[in-house]
Amino acid sequence: MALKVPDIGEIESIRFLINSTQTAPRNLILKLLTNTSATPWTGEAETDTPKSLRTATYVEPYTYASGGGGSASSPNAYPLASVAQYTGGAITTLPYANQYGIILHGTNWRVQTTGTTQATYPEQTFTFTPASSFYVHGYYVARANSFAQTFLNNLTGGATITASSSTYTLTASTANAYSNVLGSTQLRVDPVTTKTTTGGAVNSTVLAIADTTSISVGQYVVGTNVGPYARVTGVTTNTSISVSVPCTAAVTNGTTLSFYDGRIAPGQGLSGTGVAASTSVSGWDPNTGIIFVNNTFTANVTGTITVSYSLISATAHGALIGDTFFLAANGATLTEGVYTVNDAGTGSASGANAFSTWPNVPCTGAGNVVIYDNIMYEEKFTNGPYYIQNAGDQIKITLNVSLD
Repeated sequence: MALKVPDIGEIESIRFLINSTQTAPRNLILKLLTNTSATPWTGEAETDTPKSLRTATYVEPYTYASGGGGSASSPNAYPLASVAQYTGGAITTLPYANQYGIILHGTNWRVQTTGTTQATYPEQTFTFTPASSFYVHGYYVARANSFAQTFLNNLTGGATITASSSTYTLTASTANAYSNVLGSTQLRVDPVTTKTTTGGAVNSTVLAIADTTSISVGQYVVGTNVGPYARVTGVTTNTSISVSVPCTAAVTNGTTLSFYDGRIAPGQGLSGTGVAASTSVSGWDPNTGIIFVNNTFTANVTGTITVSYSLISATAHGALIGDTFFLAANGATLTEGVYTVNDAGTGSASGANAFSTWPNVPCTGAGNVVIYDNIMYEEKFTNGPYYIQNAGDQIKITLNVSLD
């Protein structure tokens, strides 16, 4: 059946889509679709992907594979995305410095809540200094991400994937009689480690910890008054950790914190005592330590559980947890589609040169892949394409998104 969304649901949905509440994973970024042909683009299609558009020669006027930044590496002076925000009274730069296009900061959208639910964004201007002439056919909007330019849209960028050869282990818990037993589909696991905090303030994202051994970036943190589904974003050795969600109230001295592995994701394979063949993760609740699986257990589950998953390798990829992207095969055998970075970065289990995804990428063997910005929505210029040939030529866009 079709999902009926009342007006109040439409308002909430559109606010989330455009990140006006600043709680979605990323702001949006506005990009153009160009090529050297005057033949008009046929327009948007449900089956469009970044890969299919590129195959059809519709590309951004900036070639990410060239690396670098600014107009020197962008012959058409396509803008380098940069935007500041206030955090705790200080101005910081959002982590999108590797992106080209125009950042659409969520707070600049204006949502109309009477009649048709719609959101508009102030007019945005692209100004070019073209090295050679080209045509602009339309635009698309994607979630901004932090991937290094050398990996985005790059068919020879050195990004590779290995399937199921990457593993980590979990310990089956004995703490609950209804999990980990014959016939169950719930696997409760023990925390990677538990620590005692000396405190954290309400609304703070810092927790004081005197012993930070076995804590790594990306792990989930569970404890009284710790924000829901908080993840470790940084570790100061034997001093403190930073987390992704503010404390809901003061975390008192002596509070026990449980840390769960951040790599768990749907689609990962499971094996161990009592676990049937071809069992995989179907869901994961890091607040309780319960993993939901697709098969019933053949016996009581005990001891070590081995988790197998796909790992994408890309030296100095720059990706952050929460980055959304489109993954395409370039020699690998995999299910192409939209994925989110689940574990990555210096100090994480995956490290600075690899990352895992949510959900796990269905893949066999190993091979090359291409990372693209994903497409949230796209639009063809009604009277296009527009010919860009002179320094100072401009494209102006006013965005209007509506839900019926």
